[in-house]
Amino acid sequence: MIKPRRAVAETVRTAMPDASRRQYLKLDRNELVPPVANSVFQAVIDQLEPDSFSAYPAVQPLYEDLAAALGVAPNQLLLGAGSDWLVRACFDTFVEEGDEVVIPVPTYGMYPVYAGLRGGELTPLEHLDGFGVPVAGIRKSLQRNPKLLALANPNGALGCYLPWNELHELVVEAAKHDTLVVVDEAYVEYTGDESTARLAAHNNLILIRTFSKACGLAGLRLGYAVGPVELMDWMRRTRPNVEVNEVAVVAGRYLLRHPEVVRHQVALGQAGKQLLVRELTALGCEVYPGAANFVQVQFGWAREGILKLLRSADILVKDQAGAGILDGWTRITVGSPEQMQRVVAIAKQGMGIDERSPDGRA
Repeated sequence: MIKPRRAVAETVRTAMPDASRRQYLKLDRNELVPPVANSVFQAVIDQLEPDSFSAYPAVQPLYEDLAAALGVAPNQLLLGAGSDWLVRACFDTFVEEGDEVVIPVPTYGMYPVYAGLRGGELTPLEHLDGFGVPVAGIRKSLQRNPKLLALANPNGALGCYLPWNELHELVVEAAKHDTLVVVDEAYVEYTGDESTARLAAHNNLILIRTFSKACGLAGLRLGYAVGPVELMDWMRRTRPNVEVNEVAVVAGRYLLRHPEVVRHQVALGQAGKQLLVRELTALGCEVYPGAANFVQVQFGWAREGILKLLRSADILVKDQAGAGILDGWTRITVGSPEQMQRVVAIAKQGMGIDERSPDGRA
């Protein structure tokens, strides 16, 4: 009987939801809502030729455009099929069996999977009450000389964010213990701090970013890692023969040439977020805005009714009942103000509030 490696056999995976955006308003996956404009879509399509499908892609132009946009050298970059592949490449490149891997949790669910597949020894650190990053716990864990610290910043499960001045201190401390720090910046465009200048002072820091969130290219699977030349040289040995597809190359280059598109998409989501936070807070809900493209909401006594109403309206949100520190919270991906107003209206309905009556009650 053919058997897999023990690490594979012991890995547990769960199915991801795959509801169609054409049927639902998907506010459960932290995708770009609404999607890229038709004009952007058409501009990318217009650059494709028949051989865009039949020929292997030429990725070097994207490396050069991305390096120029970030102010780094092309050999400091590694492209990948979404940031997910690049996270895995970090584990494949640097983690050996028995190496300690430190991960603040809850976080992106693939970190423990990739650590386990490499035989790494996982040290999970619980986030603090109020969704605070466990900085003290990280500092303590560094005293054991772990091989890798994986930190989602902003955190895609919670929304919390560690400013660079605090993160810088952790990276400096990690360097004293030969610990690689991998910072997953999938939501970096929402923080207002996209600088890569921070890399110059560190030889143990890798930043991983994606075109899936603010750029709206999740379906094309495009991301990149940026870091010191030596570390990128090691990671390149794990890459496939061709890193990304031709459509992703064309779309990525278009957005790099038109940064105003991404700025507009982020601004639209931030406007929707401000409306959602303001309106739900006014309804008496506890709201954690976070620093990404979603908010966390406690609907309290009305939670189950509101979730049922949202589902009946074909609006999907992330119900996190029973999920540890997130128990009782509902995660809602932000969209346009008009889309967020639909969510607010349903929340009011679930609370028995009639906007037409003088006192707001049904």
